[in-house]
Amino acid sequence: MQNLTVQKVCLFLITIAFFVAAPWLTSETLGGNAMPLTILGGIAVLLLFVYGLGDRCWLIIPFCLSVEGNLNFLPLNFSMQELAIIIVFCYLLFRMIFGLDVAWRPGPALLWVPLSGVLAVILYHWISSGDIGIKLLGGTGWGGRKYFKVMLASFCIPLLASFPGFRWKDLQLVPLIYFFGSFVDIVPDLLSTFAPATAPYIWRVYSGVNLSQYGATLQGNFAMEQGITRVGTLSKIGVAFSLVTLCYFPPKTWLQPSRLWTIPVLILSGLMCALSGFRNSVFRFLMSLLAGLFATVRWRAFLLLPLGFIALAGVALTQGQMLNYPLAMQRALTFLPGDWDPKAKREADGSSEWRDKMKTLFYAEYFPKHPVLGAGYHFDPELAKRDTDIYLAIAARQAAAGDEFADVRSYIEQRMPHEGPIHILLVTGIAGAVFFAAYCAALLIFALGSILRTPRPEVSPLQIWALALIFTQVTAFFLVFGDLTNFLIQVCPIAALLS
Repeated sequence: MQNLTVQKVCLFLITIAFFVAAPWLTSETLGGNAMPLTILGGIAVLLLFVYGLGDRCWLIIPFCLSVEGNLNFLPLNFSMQELAIIIVFCYLLFRMIFGLDVAWRPGPALLWVPLSGVLAVILYHWISSGDIGIKLLGGTGWGGRKYFKVMLASFCIPLLASFPGFRWKDLQLVPLIYFFGSFVDIVPDLLSTFAPATAPYIWRVYSGVNLSQYGATLQGNFAMEQGITRVGTLSKIGVAFSLVTLCYFPPKTWLQPSRLWTIPVLILSGLMCALSGFRNSVFRFLMSLLAGLFATVRWRAFLLLPLGFIALAGVALTQGQMLNYPLAMQRALTFLPGDWDPKAKREADGSSEWRDKMKTLFYAEYFPKHPVLGAGYHFDPELAKRDTDIYLAIAARQAAAGDEFADVRSYIEQRMPHEGPIHILLVTGIAGAVFFAAYCAALLIFALGSILRTPRPEVSPLQIWALALIFTQVTAFFLVFGDLTNFLIQVCPIAALLS
């Protein structure tokens, strides 16, 4: 029994499962359905990858942090982030089954105490709904899938806190692993952007497609004006480039002849965020850059702010006078004064007006109904069916009937209001919002405390990376875009790795 390891047992179980399933797989493949065989091959490759890593399999969690798509061929439609957490949990279970050391720990109390308050409200809504929300397990409601994601994301803190055998050297590789993961979504996103007809086919396997561009193409087919093409994955790569530069190449070395390339890389990173076409991407880049600089040069980072303002002013002043920047870039920078293209300005202003209408409707109609504990995640399934099938026609009828909020109402009904403060109040009410604000403060205190307790020359790449992302996630949630499920699936693993 001394030679019995988790890896050997897993390989044995996989082999047995393959031989048991072989007749069915053969029948399906000969019948023209190759999907089960493809899924099996993908799972086999993934398992060999994970169990080949062994005690380092936790590295797939930071790798998947920037991967936003879901694997649509799986029964529960898991995202890559959720799947990574589940795989690491299964690895720990195998260790426990075969008597290997796993000491379960809850993680830092500073984080768990306020987070428990948020989870208590979420759990209350999940139980009171009377529906598990997961169709494979008998659920019939809509929205309940997000309850599971919130709980799973939060579970990542004790999961990583309990993982045995972290190596300091491996922890310092996390920013680089995150950097590589940011490239996963670029291929399906670019392909569906420049060839929108491929989007439905990619969607069958993976959800990381540019749905807005596909929708814009359909609008064009109905003689409607197409919107500006935006590619969100460009911003993820831009932020990842800036972070990996800050983490492994200290700013004090940037003026050395061998490191002069770092400044152009940071400029290129900022341009990629602007070219994505999203204003919140520019905000996230600036916040992560500021936090990363603070982690390395402390308060002197604020002395570099004038350089950032000068760079932004240079772009704004040259637009329309010396150069005409791409429309997507103009749209992302319209918060600055300048001679912007009317189409870019109109689309950006329309987005701002849309958000203002969202706030007005929520506080006037929805917040008074559930002010204390919110409304939870469940919603009427007919809303989703209506939106996905004939949304444009229904919205037009509602507008004609006098509903001035027709274009924002369904987003609130489906718990997707885009605005962070509205989202947390809508789902958890004032009670959950108070605990959530405390949790965000605890995250900032935890990350900043890690930096300030460490002498400046000894600050590690992991600490720089963690502070930059946590600070960006928290500020962006309240100021530009916020969703509780996406927020927790990002910050919980980062905080756990930092601990």
